[in-house]
Amino acid sequence: MCCKTRSSFYLILIATVLFGCAVIEKQLQIPNAAAKGYLSKGRASENAGNWVEAARYYNLALAVDPQNKQIADSLKRVQAKRLKLAEVHYREGLRNLAQGKYRDGERQFLAALRYWPQHKGAREKLQSRTQIKTKRYIMHTVQKGETISIISKNYYNDPKHFQIIAKFNNLPDATTVRVGKELKVPEIEGVPFLLPAGTPEIKSDSLIVDWQLTNRGGREYQKAQQTEEVQADAEALDTMVASYRDAGLQLFHEKKYDEAVIEFKKVINADPQDFKTQEYIYKAHVNSAQDLLKEKQYQAADQKLQACLDFRTDCLQCLPVIKQCEDVYKELHYQLGIRYFGEEKLEDAINEWQLVQKFDPNYKRVQENIRRAEKISTKIQQLKKESRP
Repeated sequence: MCCKTRSSFYLILIATVLFGCAVIEKQLQIPNAAAKGYLSKGRASENAGNWVEAARYYNLALAVDPQNKQIADSLKRVQAKRLKLAEVHYREGLRNLAQGKYRDGERQFLAALRYWPQHKGAREKLQSRTQIKTKRYIMHTVQKGETISIISKNYYNDPKHFQIIAKFNNLPDATTVRVGKELKVPEIEGVPFLLPAGTPEIKSDSLIVDWQLTNRGGREYQKAQQTEEVQADAEALDTMVASYRDAGLQLFHEKKYDEAVIEFKKVINADPQDFKTQEYIYKAHVNSAQDLLKEKQYQAADQKLQACLDFRTDCLQCLPVIKQCEDVYKELHYQLGIRYFGEEKLEDAINEWQLVQKFDPNYKRVQENIRRAEKISTKIQQLKKESRP
């Protein structure tokens, strides 16, 4: 819609409202009232520290009023907080795992998913399974003063293998084990297995222990994924992503390629596997580069084409055009340097040649030209000083 047409539309709309068209007035007020209601609830949830609920309300508000910058900024702020909290819990979960506190680690990963259901790291930790394969193991009864690290030291000459014992026995916490508990200590391939004389072994052709954090953790994760809250978040996120994609497509068709890329990148941030949107980003860079070439903005065109390679490494048309851009750019600034040098504008000549040098230090005689110009410039400055009274 052109500016003139849009202005006419707004004038008609305003006139209609002023003349008391109750139907249109009602249609306009309902979305605004709904957006304000959701915005108010979002603020209340945010103030209470309920970031997930706040994001859900802001997403709903934005779906009703997608052009409202205040709502968009609120959502962006809350989403950033959610992502930060999810990362904090994820890092704490990793720390717990490293210490052998598997149950605590599981809780931290679940908390990370509550704040950010798309958190890849937390999801993988809860879903990942570890297979421990051994052909023999022994039974060890925990003695007073023993920890799993001490047991690992005794049998493997390395306390760091305590996690193998913990996982082999499916322990929720490797830091606490009661006296008298019987543990299976497996032989680890490639690691010395130090058995006291007379220790009875239990052999198996191929014993495989398939270990996950805990079955409870898996169930809790599946349950969390199915809750209404997570579904609402996912739906709101889909709505938001769709609005970014639509905005990007509109800008792309209007040949506003740089603005389109900004919107498309918002889509990719939410869904890195959206290959169709990646293709549009690639096309936008190509088209933008072509426009810049027509305007003889070679360096800017080169940067656009370099960006294309981030999305398509097999861009056959990019590499020769990139080389052409760089060659034209280097020759243009090289010749400008020659011209300025002939006009005795030494500083300008040096600046032009330095632009060339950044691209290709070995281009023609650019380094020699720079040294020559700098030497003459220094000599001139000395002569000026000596000529002063």
